[in-house]
Amino acid sequence: MLGEEAITLEAFVGTLKDGLYEHVEVDVAVCTGLESDHLEVHGSLEAYWGAKLQLFEEHLRPDGAVVLATDCAQGELVRDAAARRGARLVTVGPGGDVVLEEVEEVAAADGAMRLEGVLRVGSQRLPVLLPTVHAVAVTNLLLAASAVIALGAGPGTVAEALAGVAPPPGRLEVIGRRGGVTAMVDTAHSGRRTIPLASTKNPAGPETSGVILWS
Repeated sequence: MLGEEAITLEAFVGTLKDGLYEHVEVDVAVCTGLESDHLEVHGSLEAYWGAKLQLFEEHLRPDGAVVLATDCAQGELVRDAAARRGARLVTVGPGGDVVLEEVEEVAAADGAMRLEGVLRVGSQRLPVLLPTVHAVAVTNLLLAASAVIALGAGPGTVAEALAGVAPPPGRLEVIGRRGGVTAMVDTAHSGRRTIPLASTKNPAGPETSGVILWS
């Protein structure tokens, strides 16, 4: 990818554990949560979390930034890792540096629901339209937007660009609506990962029942 100014990589825990990031210098590291996963590989939660934290403790530049949600699972571990590294911390969500406020669901011409609101970035308040209403996807969008802003992009430019983001196929993808029920498909690698979504009363909106299928 010669000529590119920036690249986004998924810091999969297996690649971190195997040292494949040894020569990768990270400017901004985003944490979506340290949960209970991949124990068949790491043997314990502590070993799994330790592998994940390598991204923040070893591969992130000391003058880089860490982006995480204010309700991030095991967020204190990430905060401590950022402090040890000397990195700047950017928090996303209620009480954080970047907050989505005055949220309202709006229907698009195709029947899909979107979120309209105000994105507060520091002292700036910017109108924003998000292409999804699902809490997990919204959080991930805000984390990604905050990472781009942390790299130096203008908050107004980023907020405007969010309206044109296309949700990735196969991840909380709406495949049909009928009789007040919205069917979604999610390619999470195990049903256990989708239980919190499936148990949510209204994953697709306050007046809508939801069915989530996984593969």
